[in-house]
Amino acid sequence: LSFTVGGRRIGHRRDEDLGEIDVASASRLLSELVDESLRPGSYPLEMLLAVRRREEEGRQRDLAEMLARAAAAKARAAAAEARVRAARERRECATHDAAERASAGYVSAGDMTRARQFEERLRLAEREAEAEVETAHTSLSAAGQAVERARSALEEAAGARMAAEKHEERWRTEQGRRRQRREEAETDDRRDRRDPC
Repeated sequence: LSFTVGGRRIGHRRDEDLGEIDVASASRLLSELVDESLRPGSYPLEMLLAVRRREEEGRQRDLAEMLARAAAAKARAAAAEARVRAARERRECATHDAAERASAGYVSAGDMTRARQFEERLRLAEREAEAEVETAHTSLSAAGQAVERARSALEEAAGARMAAEKHEERWRTEQGRRRQRREEAETDDRRDRRDPC
């Protein structure tokens, strides 16, 4: 048990540690606090429940953000794959055109050199697009893992909130029972005072 009096935290202390604190008054105060039932608004679980709800809302926002990032990463991967297909198609068309011109005999040595250089530039563009795809897939994988972590954190926060809600419900039920017993006792006391026999 610990409590704060006059800015001093007191808990599991020896009498000499208490200094100028009046032990008898503090004991009386504590006994009154223990006897007094908690009222709505004074129960610490209400604060905990509010914290749990805010935490869950934060986890929901985190999950929404991770899902948006994953969708963006998926779009980037699809765009990079489209660029690879386009680069591959351009290179294949250029190679086919150069082969047709060479077979028709309309190509000089300079034309052949330029066609090979063009084809090499297209291969380079295709490799760069493939590297972009690899990067996009790595990013997509990381985003998927982040989504799973965010989902797990949300499930954990929701579980903590539900546990706090259950505890609060049990507490409120117990408070209702105590109130009912107290009211019944007061009614019995009043009846006994009216009818002393």
